[in-house]
Amino acid sequence: MSRIINRVEQDFKETSEEQTIYTTKKNINQVTAIASSSCLLAHQLDAKLMFVLTATGWTAQEVSANRPIAPIIAVTDDMKVYKQLCLIWGVKSFYVPKIEDNSKVYDGVIHKIKTQKYVESGDHVVMVVGTQPGVPGKTNSIRVATV
Repeated sequence: MSRIINRVEQDFKETSEEQTIYTTKKNINQVTAIASSSCLLAHQLDAKLMFVLTATGWTAQEVSANRPIAPIIAVTDDMKVYKQLCLIWGVKSFYVPKIEDNSKVYDGVIHKIKTQKYVESGDHVVMVVGTQPGVPGKTNSIRVATV
């Protein structure tokens, strides 16, 4: 079974180079469009990691559905969502007690992933977040940070 999984993953990495803006769907909702765009951006920048701030897990699911090569770190302040995120392809979930300010969460998570060797200084991280922390369905921005 592991041989099959490794082969499928390798094939995906080889064919993901072919994804272009012309292969994306039209007439989709805002969260799906941002998730798709963030994956393309991560691919173009060769980002080491994608960071998703999510209240319900939906944004992380949408990013994961695009099967980015970069690992996805999903952060939530809901313990139930944290546990559900563990089941999504390519997602490593983190729990934070209460999200009131996105910049504090960025700093804390960047510090944590840096100490756990997910990223090194100079690496690009693509962040997918909403400007209204804790409000479901309000994902509306992509940010690129250099660690």
